[in-house]
Amino acid sequence: MIRLAALFCGLFFWGQSVVAFPAATATFFSKRGESFQFIFDGRFVNRGATNVIRLHDIPAGFHIAEFRIPSRRGVLVHRTKVFLEAGRQSEFMLQVMGYGHQAFVQKVAEKPLYRAYPDRRPSLPRYPQPGTYDDTDYPRDNDSYQLPEETDNNYGTDQCRDVLDNQQIDRLLQSMATKRSESSKESIARQALSQNSILAEDLKAILEQFQYEDTRLNFAKFAYNATCDRRNFYVVNDAFSYETSIRELEQYINQR
Repeated sequence: MIRLAALFCGLFFWGQSVVAFPAATATFFSKRGESFQFIFDGRFVNRGATNVIRLHDIPAGFHIAEFRIPSRRGVLVHRTKVFLEAGRQSEFMLQVMGYGHQAFVQKVAEKPLYRAYPDRRPSLPRYPQPGTYDDTDYPRDNDSYQLPEETDNNYGTDQCRDVLDNQQIDRLLQSMATKRSESSKESIARQALSQNSILAEDLKAILEQFQYEDTRLNFAKFAYNATCDRRNFYVVNDAFSYETSIRELEQYINQR
C-alpha cells in the first residue's frame, strides 16, 4: 500500500509538471487612435509607436502594462496591472483624458479562445508567480510570449522619437515668421524636422506659415515621414486652399 501510494503521488506530481499552463491572448488599443509605445512586463514590445498591439500565448495571471503616449507636452507614461484569464482573449482600451495629463486602461471585452485543431506545440515555460508590483519592481526578462502584431504599418521605428514639444513649436513658428522669403521659412522648418518628429496638428500650424500652395504641398510630403501620429494626418488638409493639393497629397501617401 505504501508503495502504491508513493507511486500514485509521484504520477500525480509528474502529471502536474508536464501539463502546460493555459495561455491567454491580449489586445491593447487606444480609444481615439492615439499612438503609443508599449512595454509589457518590463520588455519593450514596439519601439515604433502604434495604436494597437496584440500579444499571443501569454501566461495567464497578473502582468504589468506600460504605455508611453507622445504629446506636445512630452511623453505621458501610464503603468497599470492587468489580469489575463487562462484560455481567454482579453481586450483593453487606453483612454487619454483632458489635454494629455492623465490616462487609464480598462478591460472592455473578453471571450474564450477556440482552437480548430489539437494544440501540439511544446508547453510554455513556467512563468514567475504574481507578486507585489510597483513602479520599478517587475520582471524584465520574460521572452515567453510571441512578438505582437502591429496593425498600423504606417508607423515606423523612429518617427515618434524626439517629438517637438509645445515650446519648441512656438519657437519654430516665431522664427519662421521673422523670415521674408518662402525658401528661408522652408529651410528652417526642414532643419527642425531633420532630427525630430512632429504631431499632425503642429505640422498644420507650420504649413499655415507658408504663402504658396506648392510650398505647403512639398513640405507636407517631406514631413509625412516625421509625423508621429499619422492616423491624424488628415488635419493638415485644412492648411490647403485647393482640393487638388489634398488629392495629390493623398495619392502620394497611398503610393508609399
